[in-house]
Amino acid sequence: MKSSSNIKTLAFSVSLVLIGTFVWELIRFISNEKEAFDSIFYFIVGLPMMFISTFFAGYLQSGRCWLFGISVVIAQPVLLFYEVPSGPLFMIGFVIFGFISFVSSRAALFGESIRGKSKR
Repeated sequence: MKSSSNIKTLAFSVSLVLIGTFVWELIRFISNEKEAFDSIFYFIVGLPMMFISTFFAGYLQSGRCWLFGISVVIAQPVLLFYEVPSGPLFMIGFVIFGFISFVSSRAALFGESIRGKSKR
């Protein structure tokens, strides 16, 4: 039973990595910017999509759902470094990714808590 839960957690994590990658690349493509950060669409469309995704992942899969917040963001710094190898604001970007991961993790934990309340 425990390995089934681990497989589900891994599947949700991989799905969220793909969602985060898709959001980053789609916004870069639509806005024609080097970084998705440079587009307002990242903040008004991309972030809500990622937060909603982690909320539902936390709602559907309980246990270690804080990982979902990291999963949805983890590929974005890699893509950023690949697309723009260096820059003066590079470290600030990592701080922002950390903050987004934290908020996404909280969204997943909130989804898990809602699930717990609805099952009672």
